[in-house]
Amino acid sequence: MAWAAMGELDLETASKRATDRVREISGADYAAISLTDPSDPGRLTLLWASGLGDARPECGARIPRQGIAAMVLDSGRPVITEDLTTDPRLDRTSDRWGHLSVIGLAMFMPLTADNEVVGTLLIGWRRWSSYPCPTAREVDLVQTFANQLALTLQRLRTQEKERRGQRWFEAATQIAQLVVGGVDRDETMRLVVRQLREISRADIASITLADQNDPDSMDVVAFEGIDGAEVPPNTRIRREGIRAHVLADGRRVLSDGYPHLKDRRPPPGWAESLSHLGLGMQVPLFADGRARGTLFAGWHRRSPHAYAARAEAAQVQTFADLAALALARRGHGLTGWTTFQSSEGSAALMNLLVASMTERNQAWREADVACAQLAEVITRLDRAKSIGLDNLRALSTRHGCRRDHL
Repeated sequence: MAWAAMGELDLETASKRATDRVREISGADYAAISLTDPSDPGRLTLLWASGLGDARPECGARIPRQGIAAMVLDSGRPVITEDLTTDPRLDRTSDRWGHLSVIGLAMFMPLTADNEVVGTLLIGWRRWSSYPCPTAREVDLVQTFANQLALTLQRLRTQEKERRGQRWFEAATQIAQLVVGGVDRDETMRLVVRQLREISRADIASITLADQNDPDSMDVVAFEGIDGAEVPPNTRIRREGIRAHVLADGRRVLSDGYPHLKDRRPPPGWAESLSHLGLGMQVPLFADGRARGTLFAGWHRRSPHAYAARAEAAQVQTFADLAALALARRGHGLTGWTTFQSSEGSAALMNLLVASMTERNQAWREADVACAQLAEVITRLDRAKSIGLDNLRALSTRHGCRRDHL
């Protein structure tokens, strides 16, 4: 792990080298690293997998936090099984467990950093492999490797988050300066899309504006990412599906399985390219009390960048807000913006924008945490349905819970 500790690698490359190295040393046929996601406690992200050829799942895949992996994460202790396919603890409800059907001996090791389990390291050997069952000493060595790996990945994840945060801020500042300067509408929209793709590594991004004179149509003013099929500016598409819903209620849509959402209705000619997406976001451009359009960003199912991007919905919303501000400025004309042409006025507006973005991003983070906590409470209540009311009250009293906490 020395090469990663010196800052020479990113999270993705470090994970690839770690799985390759552990297979080389152990003779394992398969190795995979999965990390927890603070923004989605019920799922893990498959950061990298090595071995088993095309049978292995795609990197960046979202995996339910269930079965043996959940046991390891909750207990912080490794689980070793001599025949994974017959082990009753294996989660078979996920459609991604099939690639493990050839694995016999398997080791699920916790990735623990600073007393926190941040993920799992799975090492597996094919059934009937000549590799002997690991001794206690070998398990300790693998755990030592896993602990060092966890520290490295945690450090790299923190560093990448800080770097990306700085890049989001710098890009938002650049766009805000253009808004103040009164740059052409379409040029601003193209810059928003270009910067969004560059920072988040989105495979597809677009801005589509509502037509105030035609409630059934929208204009695509900026689009990047459909392979082999350029979308010219001001292409007309129907105002329907998810785009219409986002415009109507002003709420963003985020999904790890975007192509499978109901009522998606992609424009003709786009369906094939959009079908390869995993994570997708449709975000409103909201200004002057109404949604003026939508910003869309999507990542391929195999994209390793979706893991970080999923937690950055607030930053994507900031870009959408800046695009909406540019539209509002264009709608108001120059009259209401004259005071901002001076350097003092520009600086004042920039400070206002930065403060607004910081406050809103913090609010979104707090809301995400609250939603996750609420989901956990709902899950626990669902599990408690079979318990009588008297027993539930007794359990609450025993654990010192007050009724108002529910």
